[in-house]
Amino acid sequence: FHVGLVVADIDAAISELRRALGLDFNLPHQSTYGDATIRVAYARQGPPFIELVQGEPGSLWDTTGGPRADHVGYFSEDLDADVERLLAAGMPLDIDGREYGAQFTYHRSTHLGLRVELIDQSRRDKLLQIIRG
Repeated sequence: FHVGLVVADIDAAISELRRALGLDFNLPHQSTYGDATIRVAYARQGPPFIELVQGEPGSLWDTTGGPRADHVGYFSEDLDADVERLLAAGMPLDIDGREYGAQFTYHRSTHLGLRVELIDQSRRDKLLQIIRG
């Protein structure tokens, strides 16, 4: 569904990708998970869509080490079963959005250098609405 890039300045990243690749983005919105607040924007072209995430220092979306390719996002028809499948495959849970009332999880890959995000299929229409504005 999408590729997530963590950036230090979401507005600058949008501007750069607009100029370089001709991508259009929806307006950034804020989401809060526990103590972490992030700003998120999606390119309207896709799939796969490019998701830009600007996190706070010390959060799991921190860019102190620089911007990075962070995750690939997939829809899941059975989030609980897919979480168990990734855990059994050796991808530990990095973020459990279910703890915050959201239907997603992030799993840390040992060999890929990025995370896998599972998103409950029930959020598909809402996310596509956000992307298309």
